[in-house]
Amino acid sequence: MSSLLNKNNNYLFLDASAREPFVGLWQNSRWLATKRMTGVAAIEGIFEAIDAVLKAARTALPDCAGFIFVEGPGSILGIRIAAMALRAWKALPAFSEKPVYAVGSLQLAAHLLLKKNPATRTFSVFADSRQNLWNDAIVNNGAVPEIFSEIRSENLNTLPEPRFRITQRALGEPPATHENFTPALLETFPEILATPGLLRLETSPDAVNMPGEFTKWEGSKIKN
Repeated sequence: MSSLLNKNNNYLFLDASAREPFVGLWQNSRWLATKRMTGVAAIEGIFEAIDAVLKAARTALPDCAGFIFVEGPGSILGIRIAAMALRAWKALPAFSEKPVYAVGSLQLAAHLLLKKNPATRTFSVFADSRQNLWNDAIVNNGAVPEIFSEIRSENLNTLPEPRFRITQRALGEPPATHENFTPALLETFPEILATPGLLRLETSPDAVNMPGEFTKWEGSKIKN
């Protein structure tokens, strides 16, 4: 299986799933420019970062051959802001044929950790989901799962070690031994985006998150 990316083309990379929005312009397994926003909400930070990256690379949005989009799990608001921008651009004739490639946040982190520590082949990554719940993915002998699951706080210790936490929401310290995932690994290893099978062509970009549990109220009765 080969990479979906043409190494001679420029691709705009958008990650609004984490607490710090990140944008980069990728070509031939290297970054032409990057911008990570600190202390800025995605609704403001993602567009400021896009503008900064394009200016730094001395290019314009129409010159990008396509887009790479981190679909989550993560900040639903941030991801949907990025998805909204992609859908708006794709509605324009100049962008309608440009591909959008999606990648999961946990899968991307897992591949980056394998790149950094090739000898560590079995481990787990987890990230804030909602109260008392965490999203997780288990890498077994170097095999990164295509999907993620949700685990309760009291079961985090059942995940294989080493465990790496991706901070996406302010849920507090998890009740399990872990190491903190380093977001800057993405800047260090841009070639990871060319990993065969990592990216998926996406025609309708949107947030991928575990479904919530909704409660319907009817007077004094509660129906689940």
